[in-house]
Amino acid sequence: MPLPPSKATRQKKHTRNITIEGFQRDDGLWELEGTVTDVKTFEAKNAFRVRPAGDYHHKMHVRLVVDLNFNVLDVEAVSDANPHGEQCRIGIPDYKRLVGLNLKRGFRKGVKERMGGTQGCTHINELLGVMPTGFFQSVAGTVDTLGDEKRMSMVFDTCTAWDRSGSVVKQHFPQWYIADGQGDLTPK
Repeated sequence: MPLPPSKATRQKKHTRNITIEGFQRDDGLWELEGTVTDVKTFEAKNAFRVRPAGDYHHKMHVRLVVDLNFNVLDVEAVSDANPHGEQCRIGIPDYKRLVGLNLKRGFRKGVKERMGGTQGCTHINELLGVMPTGFFQSVAGTVDTLGDEKRMSMVFDTCTAWDRSGSVVKQHFPQWYIADGQGDLTPK
């Protein structure tokens, strides 16, 4: 269901797109490629230049190599378009510092600690913030997770639908259903 029409007259000024693509490799690892773009509908000026309407203000890419335990094994980041040229590209090689993080356990916090503030790029960090769910969606349906306690723990209690005391878990995964919402992941 789309949003209802706006109640005000308005004019579009900006579009941000985030794309995440997941690839299963022949060696059993996975690659996640993410892109973030920002485009204005008007000629926009900053301290360095004027960008025509429709040009990219930001176009940045990240590739993560990940194993099925959600461990980040390699990282590549590039900036094709940005408002400040080489100054924006200074921290790009440092994204290798994310190797060793886990997409399920503390990834966003680890990105902030290792690449937050002046250590990295705000836009690349925002893109990285959606990579964990992009990886889960890439793996879902390609790897048998149903009935696997460790893999199912990825989704339990992550949203309203996957509430361990909710109707979805009760109907489809009764062995892990908890009536009072308290307990561990040991099947009943």
